[in-house]
Amino acid sequence: MPIRGPQTSDQSLTLTLGLSSALRESHVLRGGGDGSRNSYVSWRKGDLIGTGANGRVYLGLEEESGAIIAIKEMAFNNEQELEELAQMQGEIELLRSLQHPNIVTYLGTDICDENKLLYIFTEWVPGGSIQALVTKFGRLSEAIVRKYVAQLLVGLKYLHEQRVIHRDIKSANILVDDRGTIKLADFGSSKRMDSMGTITNSNLSLRGTPYFMAPEVIIQTGHGRKADIWSVGCTILQMVTGQPPWKNLRLGTPAALMFHIANAQSPPPMPSTLSIELNNLLLATFSRDTRRRPAANDLLKYPFVVANGAAAEANAAESRAAQRSTPLTRSIRGVLMPNQVSAIEDAADHTLACQAIGILS
Repeated sequence: MPIRGPQTSDQSLTLTLGLSSALRESHVLRGGGDGSRNSYVSWRKGDLIGTGANGRVYLGLEEESGAIIAIKEMAFNNEQELEELAQMQGEIELLRSLQHPNIVTYLGTDICDENKLLYIFTEWVPGGSIQALVTKFGRLSEAIVRKYVAQLLVGLKYLHEQRVIHRDIKSANILVDDRGTIKLADFGSSKRMDSMGTITNSNLSLRGTPYFMAPEVIIQTGHGRKADIWSVGCTILQMVTGQPPWKNLRLGTPAALMFHIANAQSPPPMPSTLSIELNNLLLATFSRDTRRRPAANDLLKYPFVVANGAAAEANAAESRAAQRSTPLTRSIRGVLMPNQVSAIEDAADHTLACQAIGILS
């Protein structure tokens, strides 16, 4: 991508996705394009809003629509890490066609070789993660958990219908906006499945967070959609207990924890105060036999999720969202290739027919 001259106060943006010493500056978000039209989207980098083991997140301003976006910045130190980040970039680019109210919208990525940085651009979700909510307010009530879980399952159902496995579902990767809408985020570990619906052969590397890993992921025998379902159960436990599953066993090291998960025949310890409906839901997600572990669509029919209209409300919100697009979505359409636009339209139609579905870890 060409580098243009520096921006002045009355000029439009001129830089590619490289960093400079300035705290705030404009860059170019890489878009699709067939060469016959402008494929650039301008954005302005703002304040640092979070840091984690995998990078830093900044606020950004998309200058055409005026929409606030989030910009995740990840550094790589050698050629091997660069290859891994390039592969991650490719996976995330595939996610740009996913449009759902319970999935963070990915707008694009770019690698800056000179500064050894990968940028990931997503919609901005005010409010923070479920983990942050639990840290600030303590354990969540079953009423709140029900609403969040219904939305999570609707989003996950859509994701799995697109043959995408998230592979790192946990409360830190589920964002909540100011109206209580949750969005699944951080697809850095995600993979598209093969025609058999599993990830096998060369894709057996451990991905995810040990507390939330399914046994089949740890054993590395090949895993599919049901690995995400196990992680959903772990996430629910964190919401209702205030800490990750297995943590009260004090197993000491990640290796000891993973050994225990891979070999234990019982589910993670669960509070005796849980309702029967929630207890049954959790037991289903923790089935060690993946053939008996329910799919997201099946879990949406469980009494805990159906109660008080939570599942119906989540499905209705999905259908409403499929019939409209935001200004940011419309502005991004201009930088997508024709086949990507078609994929988005097909996904919307599919959502209506089937009632289907960061940043920092």
